Amino acid sequence: MGKRTLYFSILLVFGLLLFNCSKDDDSKKPDDNPDANQPTITALSTTEGKEGDPVTISGTNFSTTASANTVTFGGTEAEVSSSTPTSISTSVPVGAQTGKIKVTVYGSTATSEDTFTVQDSDPEATITDFEPKEGTPGTLVEITGDNFGSQPLEVYFGDVKAELESISASLIEAFVPEEATSGPIKVVIGEDEVVSAKDFTVLSPITFDPTSGAPGESVDITVHPPFMLSPGLEDNIVEFNGITAVILDIQDNHILVEVPESATTGPISVTNGENQSVESTMDFTVLPWRQLGNIGGEKRRQGVAVTVNNMIYMVLGYTESGDTNMELWEFDSTTQTWTQKPNLLAQHRIAPFAFAIGDNFYLGGGQSTIVQQFNDFWKFDPAANNGNGQWIQLNDFKDNEDPNRFYSSSFTIGEKAYVYGGSITVDTFHNNLLEYDPSEEGTWTEKAGFDANGRKQAIGFSLNGKGYIALGEDQNELLNDIWEYDPYANNGDGSWTKKTNFPGELRDNPLCFVANGKAYIGMGRTNQGVNLNDLWEFDSAGNGTWTKKGDFEGIPRKEAMSTGINGKGYVFGGYDEEGSQYLGDFWEYDPAIDIE
Repeated sequence: MGKRTLYFSILLVFGLLLFNCSKDDDSKKPDDNPDANQPTITALSTTEGKEGDPVTISGTNFSTTASANTVTFGGTEAEVSSSTPTSISTSVPVGAQTGKIKVTVYGSTATSEDTFTVQDSDPEATITDFEPKEGTPGTLVEITGDNFGSQPLEVYFGDVKAELESISASLIEAFVPEEATSGPIKVVIGEDEVVSAKDFTVLSPITFDPTSGAPGESVDITVHPPFMLSPGLEDNIVEFNGITAVILDIQDNHILVEVPESATTGPISVTNGENQSVESTMDFTVLPWRQLGNIGGEKRRQGVAVTVNNMIYMVLGYTESGDTNMELWEFDSTTQTWTQKPNLLAQHRIAPFAFAIGDNFYLGGGQSTIVQQFNDFWKFDPAANNGNGQWIQLNDFKDNEDPNRFYSSSFTIGEKAYVYGGSITVDTFHNNLLEYDPSEEGTWTEKAGFDANGRKQAIGFSLNGKGYIALGEDQNELLNDIWEYDPYANNGDGSWTKKTNFPGELRDNPLCFVANGKAYIGMGRTNQGVNLNDLWEFDSAGNGTWTKKGDFEGIPRKEAMSTGINGKGYVFGGYDEEGSQYLGDFWEYDPAIDIE
């Protein structure tokens, strides 16, 4: 009896242990009863949204492992970003349909009471048109289209952001910004952008005609709305790159002005009486050349031009009648007027040499139209005869080789003048230099030349106390070299130094003038008979440098006259080979404007 009781007691204890172990294992698995751990959906953060919009699902019995929860929107599975037993974070999946939201956890599913409405994504914005098609900065532009206004947007003209006046689903009003450039209009909505099919043209608030000109010339300026001119001339200010211009007239939105003397290339600005200002988006180009009218007297070629005390004197030269003109004309650079002076008393001639010393100018040599050479020598004193001037014949020009010469070159250094080269006959050239000292009734002293063959029709000028002979031609060819003469070298005997050759085309009958310590050479005719209109600047420093400058604005020509006054060059007369015409136009060149 005791053994049996002990046996049953052991079986009972063993059975209880098995039961408890089995109960512990069952607690680690979902209950087979579907209602024991059933997930529930108690609330949705929103019941509508577009693809990608976030949605939070509240409830119970969700898995803390995000991937163990399966969420669908109308049957389309969504990605679960995070979860807790009572909350799931997800978003509306691509392709979702309006319907119930379901959550499945370990095979058990919960369904929302509310229907989730999937909204259409923002429709793509479009630009259908805009008005006006062009305008100045500040112009209000109406941009029409579809699907604007659902969220903040920006409008760009080129790459410049515009200020907005109003926005609706089908209309945007935007102001053309400063610094805007012509091109399509761009509307940016979020990360998307839409571009107009047509370009918007940004107008300068100021336009002008012509777009280039020289000081003193007239320019018609048009200002465009919304800017308005004040009615009185004195109430408006016009500036060319900061230099105030003279206003000649105002008509409606047009203002006529004169390019100011010291103007440089740059924008034009207009300020009205209310202190409102606009500025052109393009530059007005100030040209270094301007025509000042015509010379005094007849048109002529191969004349002589000399500057004395800021006055230009012009004499001789062929005229259309075929004879040489003995009239002397004076140009006053201050009043810009021509005045006739006493005629030259010598015989008719071409190709003399001429130079100025102090208050007088001198003229000698040359050749008649019947090939007669001269060695007479004349002085013109502008102050004589009560300021009308007087010609005085001096002692004849002297040269030990042959006193007769034409097409010689000359320059002045201090109170002495120098005459170089020239023709004895058509094929025989001088190669010596003669120094003229006007004191003691004038003396001529021979100095050394620099080339064996000599030359004619060269250019002579002086810079910084030294003289220069450039270009010309010898018996065989046109020349492009340039030589510098120092009268004080070699104990006063002088010396010649070769400088950098002229880089332009070979030519005959070029012109030259000096302004602001530099020489300018150009124009003339090539070996092929083509008249040129180029201009080159020569700087004598070092070996000498050449710089191409702005081309002459008038008719290309040869045999023109030229000289310099007060930092400016003057070119006038000459012959147009192509048009077979004598010229009488008178031009001014300002090197201060001709800057690259």
